[in-house]
Amino acid sequence: MSKFLIDEDMPRSTTKLLKDKGFIVFDVRDCGLKGKSEEEIFRFAQQEKAVILTADIIFCVFLLAVIQGLLLLTSLMRFRLMS
Repeated sequence: MSKFLIDEDMPRSTTKLLKDKGFIVFDVRDCGLKGKSEEEIFRFAQQEKAVILTADIIFCVFLLAVIQGLLLLTSLMRFRLMS
């Protein structure tokens, strides 16, 4: 089963949507990671073998050298998730 880690810049509805589809989902706001560094969030995702869902370009730049799983959502895609 795929696992996802939802970054704090994503709407909470993303977590619900994915859980309703049967995925294992972590939200940084519920895992004690809100406001933590990109490194700490990345480390957690690696330990859980989870794909990070984020709209944070800075986070993406940080991860370019060490990507295992990252999905960058544009504003249009985020709008569709919230609808």
